[in-house]
Amino acid sequence: MSLPIRHFRAHAEAPEVSAVLHAQSFEEAALEFVERLGGETDEIRITVSESATGERRCFSLHHDGSLDEGC
Repeated sequence: MSLPIRHFRAHAEAPEVSAVLHAQSFEEAALEFVERLGGETDEIRITVSESATGERRCFSLHHDGSLDEGC
C-alpha cells in the first residue's frame, strides 16, 4: 500500500524561493523542491512544512548532492 499524497510548502533561504508541492513525505518534498530549482545548486537550507498539520522539518543540501535532515 502506498502512502497518501500530502501537501507541503518548501522554502529555501538562499536563493529566496518557495513552492507548493505534493509528495508522500517531507524528504520527497525537499528533493522535488531541489529538482525544481534546476541548474547548479550551492549548499542550501530548505524548510518543508506540511500544510495540514503545520509540522516543519529542515534539510541541508550539500555540494555533493546529498540531503540531510537538520540545518
